[in-house]
Amino acid sequence: MKVFLLNVLTTVFVFNVLLSNASAEQLKLNKEKKEAICIKIDTILNKLVKKDRIPGVAIGVSFADDSTYLKGYGKSNLEFGINTEINSAFAIGSITKTFTGVGILLLQEEGKLDVSDHVSKYFPKFPNGDIITIKHLLQHTSGLKDVLKIEPFKSNRAKNWTPQEAMKMIESAPLEFEPGQKMKYSNSGCYVLGLIIERVTGMSFDKFMTERIAKPLGMKNTMLGNSSKIVKNSVSSYTLSFAGEFTNAKYASISAGYASGGAISTIQDLVKLKKIFKPGVLLSEKSIKEMCSPAILNDGKIGIADDFMPELHYGYGLGMIKYNGHFIPNKSGSIAGFNAYFVYFPANNTFIVIFTNLSGNNSPLYITALEKIPPILKLK
Repeated sequence: MKVFLLNVLTTVFVFNVLLSNASAEQLKLNKEKKEAICIKIDTILNKLVKKDRIPGVAIGVSFADDSTYLKGYGKSNLEFGINTEINSAFAIGSITKTFTGVGILLLQEEGKLDVSDHVSKYFPKFPNGDIITIKHLLQHTSGLKDVLKIEPFKSNRAKNWTPQEAMKMIESAPLEFEPGQKMKYSNSGCYVLGLIIERVTGMSFDKFMTERIAKPLGMKNTMLGNSSKIVKNSVSSYTLSFAGEFTNAKYASISAGYASGGAISTIQDLVKLKKIFKPGVLLSEKSIKEMCSPAILNDGKIGIADDFMPELHYGYGLGMIKYNGHFIPNKSGSIAGFNAYFVYFPANNTFIVIFTNLSGNNSPLYITALEKIPPILKLK
């Protein structure tokens, strides 16, 4: 037990130190050095588009001094030959969960809820709501079965399921394990969290996310998507057939993703998500530390994503991945042929985010953000 708690304290301590100790030298990027770095990043992305045959890619890098490199590559729409730009609107899938986690912490700071609250406080009839807490939902330790694996949601991803309909399906499935016993990724948690936010604030989750998170961060084109909403510069998604030809990606409802995976954004916007890690912008330093702390299971051990990913923990709407001996926040998202990924390097105050519009493996995004670009920037 003592060893596990020591590991937890070490993880939190290291992140806190990294969060506050970016040196003056690391924060300085002269014009010539920055231009050279941008040329190298540009080369990496051009190779990515060509090698992996990705129709469109957008990248955003916020450097140590908060200046940015933003660029689109390839096509956001193959049919009309539209180029990918920094204001091209991509679906970002599960990165929506990061907004949900931030929203919960904002409300906790305002005294409107507490992560130790049980779900039954907000939904008295929710099965096992008296033993599932908000924190369980945030850290994927609730035991709720993933709604994407529950019928009829599983077999009809194209339908615009409402969050209330998804909630009923979640309630119908038995727990997969006792809350807090283990960690298992489940989209269901953020459906419940989104509805808790709505109940506490009296606002739709879409409006809450826009007014309380996106706008304060300076995001003008980040919102929940739906099939009837006209979104400027919308990107189309594709898949690559066995014959090597591009076809339209299989349709899935973006709106059905709700607070778990229903947001759309642009690189120009999402690079500003870096600000959630700066105390006083949206969250206090205490909340940021809490958001990035690993889950502690009932047996006192640190929760891990699964046996195949022992170096990944879940924070609140975040993954905490081991990099150069310490844990740093990141999050990926995939939906309807769109892929998105961000990672924050607190020691260097550097944030990298990448979008693509090709269905399939997220590996090229991880490799680019965690292996290709960091050496150029000498990230720690």
